[in-house]
Amino acid sequence: MSFHETAENPYIFTVSESTMSATGHTFEEEVRREQRQTVFHADPFLQRLFKGNFEWYHKALEHPAQFFMDMKRESLSSSSTTPSLAPFHATPWDHRISQFRADEIEEIINEFMEDESEDDEEEDVHDALFHEADEWAVALHRWSHTLYYHRHIRSRDLFRIHENSFAVADLCYESARLVEEEGLSIRTAEASLIPLRIAQVFLSRCLESFLTLKVQRIGAPATLDKHAAATLGLLSHVKRRITTREQYLASSGRWEYFQAREE
Repeated sequence: MSFHETAENPYIFTVSESTMSATGHTFEEEVRREQRQTVFHADPFLQRLFKGNFEWYHKALEHPAQFFMDMKRESLSSSSTTPSLAPFHATPWDHRISQFRADEIEEIINEFMEDESEDDEEEDVHDALFHEADEWAVALHRWSHTLYYHRHIRSRDLFRIHENSFAVADLCYESARLVEEEGLSIRTAEASLIPLRIAQVFLSRCLESFLTLKVQRIGAPATLDKHAAATLGLLSHVKRRITTREQYLASSGRWEYFQAREE
């Protein structure tokens, strides 16, 4: 622990963390892996696409060229002459095609990788939750980016907040877009719940990291409290939207949502 001065607060202590974890990965790699695991396990489409194998999904995002080379090599060595992972059967909420060749999977992964970019232009959606999430993300991302990249405060929790902030806004956008473009139905309600539930997890992690930063005295206490309060408010609104969607599905005869609400 060392004494550190910042423009926000000249009298705080910061912790200089090792960038390597016990697993041999940097904490930046571990934060991204944690994020992707949450997305993978929450999305039935990704699970079908990669046959339940998270490592395939992670490798496809980290090293796409090598992943597809390995996949095509394995396909060519099998009895099948068409590179393919497997046939996948669409669920009621999933209107996407039910069988993928290697080149089609590559195109899908490229789209996922583009979604991770901060430079993508998004079509306007008229949704109050998304706009709240977007304003929250811009403020939080700017703050964490300044501390982590410009003031070189290498903290896992600071980086975790940095990575999760815009992800939450993107998830709220995707959830709103699904309903706004096609209208509210059983299919769009179920599909929109997936990004909302992921956003709920990411917001909870941000709150957890704010607490750690405060304990470690990284960042001005007043600023941490302000961002944590905004995060808690957004989390409350995301939970309310999830409840609203579940109530709609329950009233539409999806009995599993009655059971989920009782639990």
